[in-house]
Amino acid sequence: MPHRNNPTPLPLVVTLNCIEDCSLELESLAGVAAVEHVPLSRLSDGKIESAAAVLLHSLAYLPRAAQRRLRPYHLLLCLGSSDRAVDSALASDLGLRLVHVDTSRAEEIADTVMALFLGLLRRTHLLSRHALSASGWLGSIQPLCRGMRRCRGLVLGIVGRSASARSLATRSLAFKISVLYFDVHPGKGKVSFPPAARRMDTLHDLLAASDLISLHCALTNETMQIVNAECLQHVKPGAFLVNTGSSQLLDDCAVKQLLIDGTLAGCALDGAEGPQWMEAWVKEMPNVLILPRSADYSEEVWMEIREKAISILQTFFIDGIIPKNAMSDVEEESEVDDENEQSDQQRSRSGKKAKKRHTRQKSQPKPEDPSALEKEGTSQRDDTAMSGTDHALSSSSEDSRSRKIPIESLQEATATSALVPSMRLSGNCTELLKDGYVIALYARDRPALHVSRQRVKGGGWILDSMSSVSKRDPAAQFLIIFRSKDTIGLRSLAAGGKLLQINRRMEFVFASHSFDVWENWTLEGSLQECRLVNCRNQSAVLDVRVEILATVGEDGVTRWIE
Repeated sequence: MPHRNNPTPLPLVVTLNCIEDCSLELESLAGVAAVEHVPLSRLSDGKIESAAAVLLHSLAYLPRAAQRRLRPYHLLLCLGSSDRAVDSALASDLGLRLVHVDTSRAEEIADTVMALFLGLLRRTHLLSRHALSASGWLGSIQPLCRGMRRCRGLVLGIVGRSASARSLATRSLAFKISVLYFDVHPGKGKVSFPPAARRMDTLHDLLAASDLISLHCALTNETMQIVNAECLQHVKPGAFLVNTGSSQLLDDCAVKQLLIDGTLAGCALDGAEGPQWMEAWVKEMPNVLILPRSADYSEEVWMEIREKAISILQTFFIDGIIPKNAMSDVEEESEVDDENEQSDQQRSRSGKKAKKRHTRQKSQPKPEDPSALEKEGTSQRDDTAMSGTDHALSSSSEDSRSRKIPIESLQEATATSALVPSMRLSGNCTELLKDGYVIALYARDRPALHVSRQRVKGGGWILDSMSSVSKRDPAAQFLIIFRSKDTIGLRSLAAGGKLLQINRRMEFVFASHSFDVWENWTLEGSLQECRLVNCRNQSAVLDVRVEILATVGEDGVTRWIE
């Protein structure tokens, strides 16, 4: 009898700080991969290093010892991270391949905000404590109920325009609560409020007219402490404030002072950052509620996220396709030029149909260059999902500057100085450029740099040429993402990682799409004299000179060339 070889062991999937009971994953991946939960106390067992994929809640919340054990060959699935931009930026610095898996949590956030408002108005959290004492049963309840309010006739002010804000407005109207909202970025979002909701022109007007205030805007440079001491001077006395977003949206000291002097009747926060909110006297304030970052959780959402992760792992192990981010359509709506918005809607509809087909049959790999499958970002096309680099670059330009790691050792400086002359050699650009390089584009017909610029504040991003900027300006820096051997994509650091494309009006614009032929470019010629040619429209040509600003080392860390 011929000797029969031992069967090949199944690839290992490790869950770190997210899933302890892996029975669902074990059953769904039976015969495809082995699944094991590794508690943080067993990091030294070697399970993480031998795994092919790692499931985790948040990379930033992992202990440093666990982060050091992750390897570039791992497929990291980040399940429902509370701050995707921070996790992606950290993964980029560590040279790790991170994929975000999430779904819409608008309903959960709206339910939590409504529950918090009802609890503050009806004082249920306080009454439940008194019910456990004898005085609560034997004494008069009128002193205990003093301060309780009815919902009907109150005014809710919503700061921001998101899916959760719309869901909260719908619920509030059912309680006979009037709804006002302030659009932080006018004309930028696609979420529409119910017709009964009224838009306010300024945040001060909203605060002055609202009995209930809820924050639903993402944390950006513009929204950092959007509710500060100056704004709170206009707040309506006796108002209630609820924040289920980042604590950086509020001026902590100003809010606490208003709670102390009674201007604010109550406050509820989903998580609090900084020791100032953890002081004992704040915990003892009866009109303050602090949740452990649970506003967006539900068993249904968590099951949807786990099923998405299982589908990604099946596609990865069976078809060999490197996945992209898998998030809900609501969270992935991008803001681009008016003409491109129609194209976005068509792409979104086609993406939803593709998802439905995916539930009926396994997806098939695209018939393209096999070498492309070895690169991140060449996965099966999903037009409703953004590439993993989008969120790595979605932080502010100051964050981009803070991640510029200086060359510390003499050996690295020597290697860098040796690299610079080679960049001026003749030859095809793609032979000298690599995935993850950061470059600057100089105009060849005039002394100017090509930069990313917004047409108007809150509008779409375009490619412009300016002579008054330097290559250290994030607007002049572009990240290279290889599509295949000859074609690349260019992402703008200033435009939040959006891809350079050409629209129907032959304009160079930036949009957050997955890789498509519109975003594919070919660099022809040498670095000193080359042409940037669009693969879809050969007449879209940009004559440039390329300068490499940052390279990726063997350790996966991007280092800037001084």
